[in-house]
Amino acid sequence: LAGQASIAITGGADSSSDVPITVSRKLANVLVEAQKARTLADKLKLFARLAPKDLVPVPPSEGSLEAVLHEDVAAFERRTGTSAHLLVLNDLATVEPAVASLLTRVASEGLRNVERHAQAAEVVVSLRATDETVELTVQDDGVGVHGRLEEGHLGLERLTQDVALRGGEIRLTSNDDGGSTLRVWLPSR
Repeated sequence: LAGQASIAITGGADSSSDVPITVSRKLANVLVEAQKARTLADKLKLFARLAPKDLVPVPPSEGSLEAVLHEDVAAFERRTGTSAHLLVLNDLATVEPAVASLLTRVASEGLRNVERHAQAAEVVVSLRATDETVELTVQDDGVGVHGRLEEGHLGLERLTQDVALRGGEIRLTSNDDGGSTLRVWLPSR
């Protein structure tokens, strides 16, 4: 590639990154709209609406775990049209920031997999914490899975390793009534 650019967007992070990096809400919306734009001119018009501050990465830790998950679930619903809900079953004050960051990555990967594979009409993300543990589930009513985390799903494989390193456990199962559940348990500290 040769040439000059006054503004360029490069790089990024996916669910297998060590440090989760998110983008501003405005940039996220423009990226989604740009995927739908038919011409290069339409795409450029969308990106012209961005200010330099919209290009700065936003770490998930800047918001509470509940706020970050709420935004992820809402963005999923806007992007896919699939009904999505967040249930926070109790106070999350005992969850330390590193655990919250890992839970955010698990939820994002779970939602991404629902979008790509589940053919679901609805998804529920739930979160429950005690003084010692925290449990996050991403449950959908789609086509389900067949038993275990399959090889080749790099995001889930990496998350499984990261969860194990923090003394936790992650499982992906088919539900009896259809759909699947991604569940993670972690020490809250």
